[in-house]
Amino acid sequence: MAQPVSIRSERVARLVQKGISEIIAMELEEPRLGLITVRNVIITRDLREARIFYSTFGTQEQIRESQLAIERLTPQIRQLLSQRVRLRYTPSLNFIYDKTPEKAERIETIFHRLHEEEEK
Repeated sequence: MAQPVSIRSERVARLVQKGISEIIAMELEEPRLGLITVRNVIITRDLREARIFYSTFGTQEQIRESQLAIERLTPQIRQLLSQRVRLRYTPSLNFIYDKTPEKAERIETIFHRLHEEEEK
């Protein structure tokens, strides 16, 4: 059962989000990574595990390549994060592809089609 989020874990989640965003943008040199946006970080109350929700753009193949690259780079990202964000314990990182932008685009397309049909 999930524990309620504490103020401390929320603060640490924001630090982790900022740190990982900077690491991906400035320190990793992996062309297959693509343009990744860290959308949200949820960290457990004990600060031992972090779920990083990210999105990226491109074809399904490019998105899959980004997913594989981020999985492969997770240990390096965690090490760089431990140097950037001073915590007693650096949380384990679990990257999760966030499909929210794709879903929002699909919904927008449906609304647009409905609007066009109403005008006819």
